[in-house]
Amino acid sequence: MTEHSHPAAGASWGTGPEAIFVIRHAEKPSDSGDAAGGAHGTPTYGVDLDGNQNPDSLIPQGWQRAGGLAQLFDPSTPSVTGPLWNPTMIAAPNHGNPPEHRTYQTVFPLAQKSGLQITVTVDVGKEADLADWLLAQDDQTVLVCWEHDHIQDLTTALAAVISGGDVPGPWPGDRFDLVVALVRDAATPGSFRCVQVPQLLLAGDSTALIPPA
Repeated sequence: MTEHSHPAAGASWGTGPEAIFVIRHAEKPSDSGDAAGGAHGTPTYGVDLDGNQNPDSLIPQGWQRAGGLAQLFDPSTPSVTGPLWNPTMIAAPNHGNPPEHRTYQTVFPLAQKSGLQITVTVDVGKEADLADWLLAQDDQTVLVCWEHDHIQDLTTALAAVISGGDVPGPWPGDRFDLVVALVRDAATPGSFRCVQVPQLLLAGDSTALIPPA
């Protein structure tokens, strides 16, 4: 992607996206290895689409969340309420090898159900390039699934066009259950308001928001 400065809040980059929804990938194995403690203290392993153990994949609970997200964001479901609505594009980072990392897996059920293709964008760590790409998606509603340690980097890269709201600070390692919704701010054309939306899809999901930096 070519480098260029981000438009200041209120400036025009074209029509721009209708909204940008950002989620973290769903539940994963523990960082200490393939296994994470299950509900009964037993190991829980990452499994790929074929059911094979894979440390780069979601754990079973993560696949449950992925299925729930397919319902939450399904374009055929008119009952989605609040600041969320149906995405017209789905984006995930480029992980190279393996290409179908847990970020991709998290939105795969939604892509299958809705008929949308998953757009593989840039490497994790290149959030400024991702921000440029997002702002160029005129009239689209883009759902982005990203690595939690870098979601704050993305909102920082978009800071010039975020007019306010519940912009999260550092993302806690144990939170998988929030959507960061950037929606057009009618009061400030060319900018977005940030709203954190609890998913409330699985037992244990929280209504608590992530504090600002």
